[in-house]
Amino acid sequence: MQVTVEAINSVTKKINIEIPAEQVDTEIEKVYAGIQKKAKLQGFRPGKAPLQLIKRSYSDTMRDEVMRRFYDQTLFKALNDHKIEPVDSPTIESDILEQGTPFKYSALVEIMPEILLQDCTGLTVTKEKYVLNPDSIEGELKRMQENMAQLVPLDEGSSAENGHVVSVDYSFTVADHPEENSTAEDASIEVGAHQLMPEFEEQLIGMKSGETKEVRVTLP
Repeated sequence: MQVTVEAINSVTKKINIEIPAEQVDTEIEKVYAGIQKKAKLQGFRPGKAPLQLIKRSYSDTMRDEVMRRFYDQTLFKALNDHKIEPVDSPTIESDILEQGTPFKYSALVEIMPEILLQDCTGLTVTKEKYVLNPDSIEGELKRMQENMAQLVPLDEGSSAENGHVVSVDYSFTVADHPEENSTAEDASIEVGAHQLMPEFEEQLIGMKSGETKEVRVTLP
């Protein structure tokens, strides 16, 4: 086979492949022979239909199979031979496959851009120095503690306080705006963390497990 490679741009190459007519004819006959063994045509036992009838009835099937075989046999070899590493599936354009005629097709492939590293000798860079202070260290330690904290059940009868994580079922009703109503079940809320409206969280303080309470809040 003949292979030529064109550089379309810095990230695209076009691979042109031509397969000799003799190889095309050989592959066509192989495919027809395989089809003949399995073909079921009316009036003939499986595998006994005449080859000429097979060629008239299965020409499209033959073309698809031969072209698929050529792509598998030649494209990956061409890529390896020319050390081309595609980053995506190639786009293939081909001529019509005909017996007695070379088969030509092309494949557009995208590649990684070539990055040329220049000599960095003599270049100077500015390095920022980060100075730690006690407040930043304390803040980071607190953040790590919160991330790694484990929830521990409170004693029965305990009241909710700031910092407690409570599980609540709630239902919001907005006067004159029913489309804004909402409900939630088994919602985890850290009291005082302002995960919901502060007025709502404040009124959780002092509540006990199983207690029901109606509260009013002002929407922003």
